[in-house]
Amino acid sequence: MQRKALGVLAVALVVMIVAVLMVGWSGIDRRVRSLAASELANLEQAQRTVESQAATLEGLISDERALFAAEGSDVAWPEAFNEAQASLDELDGGPAATLREILDSNDDKREDEAERLAAQIAATRIAAMAPTAGIVEGAQELVRFKQELDQNIAQIEADHKRAMGASFESVIPIVQRAQADWPEKREDLAQRLDSLSGTRQGVERVWEDIQPLIERAEADNATPKDIRTLADAAATMHTFADELEIAPGRLRSLVEQLYLSWDKVLTDLTINEGVDVSFSMTTTTIYTRATTSTGAGADASDDRSSRPVIRRVTQSSEPSSSPTATNAVSWEGEPQTAPISKQTFEQYKDKIGMVIEHKSAGKYDHEVETGTPQPAGYAYIAPPGESNRYGRWEQRNGTSFWVFYGQYALMRDLFWGPRWSVGRDDYNAYGRARSRNATYYGDAGGGQQRYGSGGSATRSKYAGSQYVSSGGYRNSRYVQSGGTYRGSRYERSTSSGGYRSGGYSRSGSRSSGK
Repeated sequence: MQRKALGVLAVALVVMIVAVLMVGWSGIDRRVRSLAASELANLEQAQRTVESQAATLEGLISDERALFAAEGSDVAWPEAFNEAQASLDELDGGPAATLREILDSNDDKREDEAERLAAQIAATRIAAMAPTAGIVEGAQELVRFKQELDQNIAQIEADHKRAMGASFESVIPIVQRAQADWPEKREDLAQRLDSLSGTRQGVERVWEDIQPLIERAEADNATPKDIRTLADAAATMHTFADELEIAPGRLRSLVEQLYLSWDKVLTDLTINEGVDVSFSMTTTTIYTRATTSTGAGADASDDRSSRPVIRRVTQSSEPSSSPTATNAVSWEGEPQTAPISKQTFEQYKDKIGMVIEHKSAGKYDHEVETGTPQPAGYAYIAPPGESNRYGRWEQRNGTSFWVFYGQYALMRDLFWGPRWSVGRDDYNAYGRARSRNATYYGDAGGGQQRYGSGGSATRSKYAGSQYVSSGGYRNSRYVQSGGTYRGSRYERSTSSGGYRSGGYSRSGSRSSGK
C-alpha cells in the first residue's frame, strides 16, 4: 500500500510540475505582470494616503474652523479629498478589478489589455491625487503662522526692510550702456530693469495694504481673514526681498556676458582600454572681451608689445570666467577633461582643433551655438570686403586676406598661432560648407586638410595632443578592430580558439597608439 500511495503521490507531483511549467511558458509575460502588480500596489498606497491626509485635514479644520472658513477652505479642501477618494474607489472597482482578474487567469491572450489597464490606472491615479497636492502642508503652515503671529509679523517687517534696502540703481547706467552697445538686447534689458522696478513697487503696495492688519494683530484684534491675508503677504514679501537682493547681480552678470565671446575648442580625445573600453575628451575654452558692438578696434598692425600677457585661469561652472588681469582682451581657461560615450567619440574623432561650442559677443551664455563643429577663429571673420570689431580684409600683392586688429592678435595666437591667416577663397569655401551644415576642413594643398585631427594646422598647434601624436590611436585594439573591441572582459582565451587582438592588453592601461 505504501508503494502504491507513493506512486500516486509521484504522479500528482509530476502533474503539478508540468502544470506550473506550462503556466510559466504560456502565461502573461513577466514584464507585464510586474508592471500590473506595481500599479495595483500604487493604487492601494494612494487610497491609504488620501484617507490619512483627509483625516489630518479634518482635525486641523476642526481645531481652527474660523481660520479656514475665512476663504472657504473649510469646505473646498475636504471636497478635494472626497473627490480624490471617490475617483480612486471607482478606479479600484473598475479597471483595477478587471486587471486583477486578468492576472489571476494568467491568460496571455489578454496581455495587451493588462498593459493598457495598468497605464490607465497610473494616469487616473495621478490625475485624481493632483488637486490634493500640498493641501495638508499648506493647512499646517497656516495654523503655525497663526500660532507664531508675532514672530511672523516681525519677519514681514524684516523682509520689507531688506527689500527696500536692496539697491539696483548702480546697475542702471551699466544696463543703459549695454543697450547702446548691443541694440538687439535693448528691449530685453529694458524688460529686466522694468521687472526690478515693478518688484520694488510691489513691495510698497503690499506693505501699505497690510498696515491696518498689522495694527489689529498687535492689538490682538486680528480676524481670521486678516491672518490669512498676512500669511499670503509674508510669502510675497519674502520672495520680493530675495529677488531684489539677487536680481541686480544677476543682471550685471548678464550684461558682462554680452561683452564676452568664448569658444570651446576640442583639444584631445582619449581611448582607455582595460576591462572595458572607455573614452574621454579634453576641451579648452578661449575667451575674448569686446569693448563695444560697433567699434572698429585698434590699429591693425601686429604690435606684439601692446598685447596683454596670456594668462591661463581656472574655468568655473559658468563659461564666462574672468582673467586674472582685468585688462586682458583674450585668455584661455584650464583644460577640462570629461568622460564621453563611444558615439560622441566617433562623432568628434576627426574634429581636434574644432570649436564645438561658440558664444558670440552680444549674446548671453545660454544662447551658445552648439551646431556643426568648425575651425577655431572663423566665427570672428567678416564676409570679404567687410570689417568688424575684430579686424578687416586687406589687399597685398593682389591677394585678399583677413587681418586681426592688434588688440585681438592674441586671440588669433591662442587659436592657431601668429602665422595663421585666412584668404578670401578659403573663407568663401568655409561659408559654403557652413551653409550645408558641414564641417570645414580647409585645403593645405596636395589634397591635404588644413584643419581637423589630421590637418596640417592641427598637427602643428596640437602636437602635444595624445590623439594627434598617436595618429588617432591607430595601434590601439579599438581602432584595429574597427571599433568593435569592447575590453578585456569580453575576450575569450586564445586556448579556446577565440579571437584575441594585438595591442595593449594590461587592464586599466590607456592606449597611446604609438
